[in-house]
Amino acid sequence: MDEKLKDDIKTAVQILNSGGVIAIPTETVYGLACDPRNINAVQKIFAIKGRNDGKPLQMIASSFAQVESLADLTTAENRVAKKYWPGPLTLLIKLKKDIKLAPQISPNQIIGIRITSSPIASAIVKAFGRPITATSANRSGMSPAVSGIGVTRAFKNYESKPDFVLDVGAIDKNLPTTVASIADDGKATIHRQGAVIL
Repeated sequence: MDEKLKDDIKTAVQILNSGGVIAIPTETVYGLACDPRNINAVQKIFAIKGRNDGKPLQMIASSFAQVESLADLTTAENRVAKKYWPGPLTLLIKLKKDIKLAPQISPNQIIGIRITSSPIASAIVKAFGRPITATSANRSGMSPAVSGIGVTRAFKNYESKPDFVLDVGAIDKNLPTTVASIADDGKATIHRQGAVIL
């Protein structure tokens, strides 16, 4: 990892800690990230995307320990997670009772989370010390950005923008994450079909 990228990761983490919104490359597209406990930061993401509050934001973690700090995986969820994480599979799992996140992150105490396979996103989450939001960097209804320039272009005509874009150039556009919930018997309900076939 070169020095500029290390500095950019430090900057990204500082902005997360100060309640800001960053745009970062993930394993699928560039994503908008913030501290999911910070209601103002979460609301800023909705403003940046021009998105209806009713659609919850997903999260990314850098390790199983980070996921388990928020939720107790069932045996069936754990089995699927160990097979596909790190990678583009978001599991809908039950948030622990004593954990408080912004309401738009955990409707009905359910969160969507994955361990990211992006080295840069993972380094940011690890340095931040806890999971962060990850939702595609685009205005609602538009195509997700796959480059730093694409992120800048997506929001240039709007008042709300990310506070920092960690630009590593263009990344390969991949299918979005698969979003699924896993029943106790191991049966998967697919809420969005994406890169992972269950």
